[in-house]
Amino acid sequence: MKYYNEERPHRARNRMTPKSAFDGRDKAKPGTPVQDPHFRVRTDKVDSSGKVNLRHDSKLLHIGMGCRYAGCGYTSTSLTSMYGW
Repeated sequence: MKYYNEERPHRARNRMTPKSAFDGRDKAKPGTPVQDPHFRVRTDKVDSSGKVNLRHDSKLLHIGMGCRYAGCGYTSTSLTSMYGW
């Protein structure tokens, strides 16, 4: 296995070994944590047609839950941050 990964050149990689090609690529790194997350909690009822109305990115969304849930209460949470997402 060491020969295959570290010594044998690969034709499709300009004669690089698989290990050197892998080590030369950028790797994913942890991002910066959100400093002050803000949670919004909303309590509402499913409307008579079985839909829930939510606003996201300045758009009003109508999400169908089903007529069997009409009039039932629900609680939704959303995470917002100082970056607007």
